[in-house]
Amino acid sequence: MEQIIDLCFDIRQSCVPLLDHARALAYLRVAEEQADAIGDRTRLGWAYTYRAHGLYIAGDSRGAIEAGEQSLALAEALADPDLLESANVYRAQVAHWVGDYRHAAELLRRNVTTLEPDLRRRGLPSWHFVGSRTYLSWCLAELGEFSEALARTDEAIATATAADNVYWLVYACSGAGLVHLRRGAFDEARTVSERAVAPCSGRDFTVLWAMPAAILGLACARAGRFAEAIPLLERAADLASILGVPILTFLAEARLLAGRDDEAAAVATRARELAAQREERGWEAWAWWMLGEIAATRADVSSAGDAYRQALTAADALAMRPLVAQCHLGLGRLHRRSGKQAQAVEHLGAARTMFRDMSMSWWLGEAERESVTPL
Repeated sequence: MEQIIDLCFDIRQSCVPLLDHARALAYLRVAEEQADAIGDRTRLGWAYTYRAHGLYIAGDSRGAIEAGEQSLALAEALADPDLLESANVYRAQVAHWVGDYRHAAELLRRNVTTLEPDLRRRGLPSWHFVGSRTYLSWCLAELGEFSEALARTDEAIATATAADNVYWLVYACSGAGLVHLRRGAFDEARTVSERAVAPCSGRDFTVLWAMPAAILGLACARAGRFAEAIPLLERAADLASILGVPILTFLAEARLLAGRDDEAAAVATRARELAAQREERGWEAWAWWMLGEIAATRADVSSAGDAYRQALTAADALAMRPLVAQCHLGLGRLHRRSGKQAQAVEHLGAARTMFRDMSMSWWLGEAERESVTPL
């Protein structure tokens, strides 16, 4: 029965890159039942942990959270640092995806600061050294804590490079790419995401490729390279359903920058609907911001204001400081063009202060130009 359980885990590992979520979850159910039947709490903990990951990539956030909490409880009770490290990563993944960035960062910092030293003392490897730092950096980027985020991605890239592990390197560079994208460092985002995309050629890294490819696509769009950016984003959106909302939001932004606002609106609306359906609050906030940008471009003041305010309310509740600042910038622009100078000054001032505090120099420049340029 122990061998059956372990074989189920191995089959699950093979199903993940094939995107065969249903089969992976079916084998994990068998493993869970067998482990429960023989009272093997360690294997039961791994079954819960893997199920949390399987439900997460299948888009079932609530189920993933429930399984993740079960795995954490067993890992804590068993005082098993290896199991706990994995349980923290998979529970943090879904926390990140639903916008619970503080909780996700707390779990991942525990891996970095407590569990990894414990594993080293026991002579055990850390299987999630790179993954913990990648997801931690993504959470920190959404919170505007860029210094720590960049330090963690540097650690991840250095470790992946030293180990000559291509999978880890793609993961690590994806983490760094998103951090640079969020802080407005588009050249750096393009450089590091290219480093992640290149090794995927000739390997079965379809899902892993999609995120750095999307980051690269948006970074290229910001540089005006639309002929390269938009096909890359469209392919990424077609391939990776679990990454649908962020990639769709990036695609909408690229299309807007290219002057294709009708197409951008359709994609952004789909992203918002999908995020709401999956209860992915952070991604939904970004989709609302995108809808505000599109409406502002069309001079639809009422729709733009409503969308920016939706995004601002959600971002403020989730402590998404970069997005809060970008919403203030959008509202400031909107009020300024509508002749509401007092409101414009208030929002633009808030945006400048926040961008300066987070060292978001590109966005700070945008806010400063808006503040001084005559209508």
